[in-house]
Amino acid sequence: MPLPIIRHPSVCNDTALVEIYSACFPERVREVFGSADHRVFIADYLRFYLTWDPANAWVYEHEDNVLGVVIAPCHYAPVRAALVRGQVFFWLWHLLTGRYG
Repeated sequence: MPLPIIRHPSVCNDTALVEIYSACFPERVREVFGSADHRVFIADYLRFYLTWDPANAWVYEHEDNVLGVVIAPCHYAPVRAALVRGQVFFWLWHLLTGRYG
């Protein structure tokens, strides 16, 4: 049986992170998104924070399942985070194509 690990998240963890966020903050998700599909927006939101200060984000993984996440940005550089990996273009594309609901 593999031991649980704590590591920095990767892009392949996006779905699990969205599920965890939605489960932990259901009232906030309903308040902000109503009944609209919110997964793309939350994934973009979390990617922004993960890019902001990647050294201060961790996931708890056990048997290849992400069970928890901590995002604690300390080095604030929001402009850098928005530009890294072209996130601004993803946001615009998702907005223009209606993916935010």
